[in-house]
Amino acid sequence: MQYAYKHIMIGAMLTLCSCAKFEDVGLPKNEITGTQVFSNDQSALSGLSGLYANMMKDNNSFINGNLTLFPGLLADELHRTYRSETYDAFENNALNSNNDIIGSMWSNAYSYIYQCNALLEGLHQSDNVSLSTKNQITGEVAVVRAWIYFYLQALYGDVPLVVSTDYNVNSKSGSSSQADILSQVEADLIYASKTLPEAYPVTAAFPTERIRPNKFAAVALLARIYLYERRYAEAAEEASLVINSNQYVLSDDLDEVFSAQSQEAIWQLYPVNPYTNTSDGNNFVPFDFFDPPIFQLPTHLVQSFEDNDKRKEFWTKSIVVSNQSYTIPYKYKIGFKSPADPPTEFLTLIRLAEMYLIRAESNAMTNNPNGARQDLNLVRNRAGLADITTNEAAALAIAIQHERQVELFVEFGQRWLDLKRTKTATTILAQYKGANWQPTDTLLPIPLYELKSNPSLHQNPGY
Repeated sequence: MQYAYKHIMIGAMLTLCSCAKFEDVGLPKNEITGTQVFSNDQSALSGLSGLYANMMKDNNSFINGNLTLFPGLLADELHRTYRSETYDAFENNALNSNNDIIGSMWSNAYSYIYQCNALLEGLHQSDNVSLSTKNQITGEVAVVRAWIYFYLQALYGDVPLVVSTDYNVNSKSGSSSQADILSQVEADLIYASKTLPEAYPVTAAFPTERIRPNKFAAVALLARIYLYERRYAEAAEEASLVINSNQYVLSDDLDEVFSAQSQEAIWQLYPVNPYTNTSDGNNFVPFDFFDPPIFQLPTHLVQSFEDNDKRKEFWTKSIVVSNQSYTIPYKYKIGFKSPADPPTEFLTLIRLAEMYLIRAESNAMTNNPNGARQDLNLVRNRAGLADITTNEAAALAIAIQHERQVELFVEFGQRWLDLKRTKTATTILAQYKGANWQPTDTLLPIPLYELKSNPSLHQNPGY
């Protein structure tokens, strides 16, 4: 990781030491140095804000765009209407280790991890930051690092586990197993769940927003991890903690779910690009509806919605250009905006509906069909659909996976990861993609420049 790591260190520290727009810290830009970041509570909070701003400042960065767009192409829920060699490689499962996006996603992710580690180390060494602020920041950073590592191992498999800023160690670090990565993810989330308060951090500028993780953001992500590990009783327990907190509501207004005022959102990120709210909106909503979209939903996904499903009505949009019909994702409604307009949509990382579906699946897998149906039907009823009535375990499992497909489509690669964890990727994608699909395509290749600079890394099978 030597070549990328030099650039990661420089870029991350510049962002870490800059004053983010959305944290009211009373210090001008570029006036916070590496030592000043930890000189008091306000400057430490500015360093945290720099991390959040960095994750959102660029369109199609690792978190803001790429984790939805490219897993969607890899799976069966997005189709690019304009041909592009780089993008086609994802949709056709014809990737190689030289692909620019593969490399940028990797370096993006590790730059954020470096910032997380720098914040944690700086706080540990500082005697000038109050204990309450230290606990708040370390808890939030633990959630961020856990989120990034969860996706790194899900996309690439075994990856380097970097938990310090020591260049000499990190540049030569070999890959850790997915199990070891997930152990670190769990440790971070358990720590955060015990450290962070239930209330969201409040500032004068953002008194009600959910743009920094609280206790339940950590718990919600932990519920997802346990589901993926088939630890169903624990997944149900963590999901129940979120559901029973009474902080979150399944909104009857589907247009509100991804808004800045969403009552369903458990954790969102605040937009900092003056021309866009989110990369998802920017990628999927045309500049005007007289031009063809760049991406559309494939026909089989559009047809998978049941009759009268409100999600098809509110979260997809059909447009006709030159007598050609397209259906686009429309969870986020705004592609471009004027810099003068405040952001009205925040990037939603995790939300309440997923918790109901996690608990439904966990109950179905632990011989509790009544509990599974109850949670499944809450999500279905919100979408205007009738109850599922079956008690048969296999039928319930199919119904829950279908509900995940139409509820969580084009949201942070949920479909791609579901196909992998349920071991149905080959069965489904071989039919959809034909000869383009190989079972080894479930993992991305390790970037070639990383392999060349670090002999401790090994390429994934099939590349």
